[in-house]
Amino acid sequence: MSYSYSKDFRLKSSRQYQQVLERGKGIRGKYVIVHAHVAPNYPFTKLGVAASKKYGKAVARNRFKRITREAFRKIRSSFPQGTQLIVKPRRPAHDASMHNILDELLELSKKFTENSKEE
Repeated sequence: MSYSYSKDFRLKSSRQYQQVLERGKGIRGKYVIVHAHVAPNYPFTKLGVAASKKYGKAVARNRFKRITREAFRKIRSSFPQGTQLIVKPRRPAHDASMHNILDELLELSKKFTENSKEE
């Protein structure tokens, strides 16, 4: 299994972000808010990280993005194929480690897959 994070695994345009926010469902955790949408027949699981200036200065925002991408690399296969995610930080994420974010993304992925199976 490869832990790369190539361009195929990123949400790149604002249009892609808008589609996920409009069509997807939001799930709130302790450290993050995840908006997720399954795009049918799409081969990759994609991640977008959105940390606004309200979260903190550039150092804090970049740290959050870095640890979120690292967590995503490790658990990408736990999401259904074609899932598009947007991860936003919450205030407690300032003190979170990569393992906290990883555990929460795993927990939220389980909730998301349960919700998507019900529909």
